[in-house]
Amino acid sequence: MKIKVATHSGFCFGVKRAIRIVEQSLKKEQNIYCLGPIIHNPQVVKSLRDRGLKIVKDLSIIKEGVLVIPAHGLEPALIKKAHKKGLEIIDATCPLVKKVQKYAEQLRKDKYHIIIIGDKNHAETKGILGFCGTNFQVVESKSEIDIKRPKRQERIGIVSQTTQGIWNLREISLAVLPYSNELRIYNTICETTLKKQNATRKLAKRSDIMIVIGGYNSANTKRLVEVSKETGVKTYHIETAQDINFIWLKDKEKIGISAGASTSPESIKEVVTTIQNRIKD
Repeated sequence: MKIKVATHSGFCFGVKRAIRIVEQSLKKEQNIYCLGPIIHNPQVVKSLRDRGLKIVKDLSIIKEGVLVIPAHGLEPALIKKAHKKGLEIIDATCPLVKKVQKYAEQLRKDKYHIIIIGDKNHAETKGILGFCGTNFQVVESKSEIDIKRPKRQERIGIVSQTTQGIWNLREISLAVLPYSNELRIYNTICETTLKKQNATRKLAKRSDIMIVIGGYNSANTKRLVEVSKETGVKTYHIETAQDINFIWLKDKEKIGISAGASTSPESIKEVVTTIQNRIKD
């Protein structure tokens, strides 16, 4: 049995940066809050909570102290409220997410109807919406355009959640084209995301089974699972080595492993070691 880990698996630049910002802040301050998880990996978030980071769901809970903006960003209205409460703000938003926010804000100022390609309930998408004003819509797939048939707009601008697939951006953009006299498209998909997807697809085609490691709430990990499944190979999404069902590995010779952008190197190593030890037994 051979085990192969896809290239580019694990922490991306934005996640590493956010974790580093929080760790440095915890050395200086004790009263540090984050509105929602700093990244979408429960194990990493628990580790930071154990070291003092307070995760809250509502800004009203925070009376004083420091608010860290998570890697996937926040709506500007929430940040404004935090300033009014007198909270110190530390921005751990991924620079690539901030770029999407700036494009959305510019499209709003230029009076475009904005289409955001992304998961409607994802924190990153919600943060982007805060920069769009009122003339926008969120689209997850081409089928939404085909079914809803939006009214014709003079100008339409498109941005994408950073963890989307390039094929989705392409399909939706082509579907939107007939409904606009002018179409402005920003490819805001993270380059590392594309590299992860391509590496996962390549490995899946050469494997008997794929195991994708990452938070169940991680959009980019879910996308890797989709990419792998599209090749036809049996694919399983796990968070930790404890989630492995060894029945999956029966009669399998080539095991492929991929991991999302919020998955730590330690988690990947633990999965590989767990499988290796099982093989020895």
